[in-house]
Amino acid sequence: MRRPALYSSSRSRPPVDEAQPEPAVAAAETTRRVRFDFSSPRLLWSAILLLAIALGVSLTVVVQPPPRRITQDDIDKAVLRTIATKDLPSEYAKAYDNVRPSVVRVVSYVKKSRVKEAMEKAHAGLKGAKPKSLGPALDATDDGKDDDEIEQGVGTGVVIVDKGVILTNLHVVSGSDHVKVTFFDGLESDAAITGVQPENDLAVLQASKIPDDMIAATMRSTADLAPGDKVMAVGFPFGIGPSASGGVVSGLKRSFRSP
Repeated sequence: MRRPALYSSSRSRPPVDEAQPEPAVAAAETTRRVRFDFSSPRLLWSAILLLAIALGVSLTVVVQPPPRRITQDDIDKAVLRTIATKDLPSEYAKAYDNVRPSVVRVVSYVKKSRVKEAMEKAHAGLKGAKPKSLGPALDATDDGKDDDEIEQGVGTGVVIVDKGVILTNLHVVSGSDHVKVTFFDGLESDAAITGVQPENDLAVLQASKIPDDMIAATMRSTADLAPGDKVMAVGFPFGIGPSASGGVVSGLKRSFRSP
């Protein structure tokens, strides 16, 4: 009996070539499966939506006006509003923080033998009357060697050069045998007098030791200084400090010579 002929389906997979690598077959299969049907309404409306978004963004960039320039009037209004609504830091406190690392305590010493000589001369000049002691520097009645040092004066200095050059008052160190300075960080050092200006009661000291992070005060011209300008004093009155006092310039180009 004759057997019926068998026909392969047109959709059947073509025979696989054994020599062809498997990844290529997979890629070909994937390519055949990825097809876009541009007649689909959903795909068409998606494309229209994307175009509308792109057009809207481009119009926004073109139509948006440029930012307004900030004027001086805007700045003035902002500053006035800040002054009215904020507690501003004290300008005196800021000045104190800036200058404090440059302020030093200055103490001068004299030998006890010199104090005794001064007391003897004063006693002879008063024809037998014993002079009243004016402080520890003239109080030589206690026991001790003549080479011992007594504190003569105490005052303030300011570092004007970061190599240890200090400006102070001449009356603090005048006639002393030994000068010692104490820096901001507590370091103590001997100092030598390198210059004086008696007419302005000024003396220049050079410290033998200085801190590693020595900071000199910022010096500026006083040509534009006027009466009424705010000023601040930082120092060691009576050896206590550093203390701060604020005020104004009371006058300029005035001099006074103590008797």
